[in-house]
Amino acid sequence: MFIPKNNGRYFWFNGDSLEAPIIFEFVGMLLGLSIYNSIQLDLHFPLLVYKKLLEDDLTRIDYFE
Repeated sequence: MFIPKNNGRYFWFNGDSLEAPIIFEFVGMLLGLSIYNSIQLDLHFPLLVYKKLLEDDLTRIDYFE
C-alpha cells in the first residue's frame, strides 16, 4: 500500500497497489484511532500528509519534497 521514498526516510502511497480503496480507508481509521488515543506509531509520512491533516495551506514546494 505504501512505498519507501527518499532512501527510506518516509513512505508514500503506492499508485500501483492492488488493494481495494476500502483498505486505505481502514488504515486511515486505524491512524485516526491511534491519534485519538494518544498512541504514537513509528510512521514517517511526508510533510504534505501532515499539512493536509491539519488543513494547513499547501505550497508548491510541498508537492515536490
